[in-house]
Amino acid sequence: DIFNMFTGGAFGGGNGGPTPRTQPGRDALATVTIDLKTAVFGDTAHVKINTFGLCQECAGTGCQKGTQPKQCPDCHGQGYAQRVVRTMLGQMMTTAPCERCEGHGTIIEKPCPSCMGHGRVRVTRNVGVSVPAGVTNNTRLRLANQGEVGENGGVAGDLYVDIRIAQDDTFTRDGDDLHCWIRVPMSWAVLGHDLDIDTFDGKQTVSVPAGCQPDDTVTLKNLGVTHLNGNGDRGDLVAHVVVEIPKKLSDEEKTLIERFAQQHDADAKHVTIGSRPASGAKKGFFSKLKDALR
Repeated sequence: DIFNMFTGGAFGGGNGGPTPRTQPGRDALATVTIDLKTAVFGDTAHVKINTFGLCQECAGTGCQKGTQPKQCPDCHGQGYAQRVVRTMLGQMMTTAPCERCEGHGTIIEKPCPSCMGHGRVRVTRNVGVSVPAGVTNNTRLRLANQGEVGENGGVAGDLYVDIRIAQDDTFTRDGDDLHCWIRVPMSWAVLGHDLDIDTFDGKQTVSVPAGCQPDDTVTLKNLGVTHLNGNGDRGDLVAHVVVEIPKKLSDEEKTLIERFAQQHDADAKHVTIGSRPASGAKKGFFSKLKDALR
């Protein structure tokens, strides 16, 4: 409109001075997949990104070696030029960005052949990411000034890294607790047994108590996931006991089971359906079997 003609808005630029060639870079986004052990203890992961980096040949100036930007002869370094335009009100004086230097106030007569005067080139970088202990899936980490380098040596943007935690073959995470399932023979559940299992902390002993029932759990304290931003405390490792019932029995084994069944026929004749009994309210099958075999 008429007002913009007076202020130079219709032509852009105005007379606010030259536009710096150095511009800040944009942020970048990457994704890295880590294993569960890294989430438990923390570690350094590496992510490969392809983005703009500083041109090493010109060190970001955009100029050929041994040269530098020169003052624009058209605008004399102002970055804008005045023009006379015809309007319905007559001739008006306006300002607009200098066409020769594009508003920068300087010109690069001999651009760097590597970056063509932009001061940056496409590069592939391998960036180390410090993963904190206790990190959760889909956490986004920020790495300051590790993103895209700006034009002509401008400060780099930030790099944001999304964390993905791969599924583990042995352990399942629930909050800061870890869960695993151990398969034991019926004799161990009846009589009790100590066994070693592999954990993220090395071999640990799990004590299966005598009379252990299917789906009972054994908790190993402080062997779970490190609390995020905590003082080093950790969750627990919960081992779920899976009792394997033999499909085939020897004659001796069959005799022992039949002996047990005869002593507890009363229980079999009064099967009821109801809610889960309270812990310790009644002996389970394997507890009774142990008593019967004494």
